[in-house]
Amino acid sequence: MSAQTLDREAAAVALDQYMDLVGVGMVTVFESRTPGVMAFERLTAREAAPVDWDMLAQVLSAAGGAPVVCVAPCDWSFDDSHDEEATLVAFDVPGLDDGYRDDPRNELSAGYMAEIGMPRAPSP
Repeated sequence: MSAQTLDREAAAVALDQYMDLVGVGMVTVFESRTPGVMAFERLTAREAAPVDWDMLAQVLSAAGGAPVVCVAPCDWSFDDSHDEEATLVAFDVPGLDDGYRDDPRNELSAGYMAEIGMPRAPSP
């Protein structure tokens, strides 16, 4: 586990910049108090087509100050609000629940995970 911290604001700015660069435009980032996790509105399949999840992870890792270990679709809720269809991004920081590292929905490639020293187990 990393001893790094997450700069959520810098990661959110980098997210918008990357999404703008690939033609998606700005996305809504949802509130999160979960250590090492941010979430943003889920893209449609058409919107997500130009997104390279590994490249996005590299961009967010550099901006956020900690390696991204998971990018996955999810239902996101905060406090008592309704669930939002979202994409979560988990950074390797102290306090990150191990379930994020092993999430079977992870969009990151095995090659990316090996590059950051976290090889994924083969799918059953």
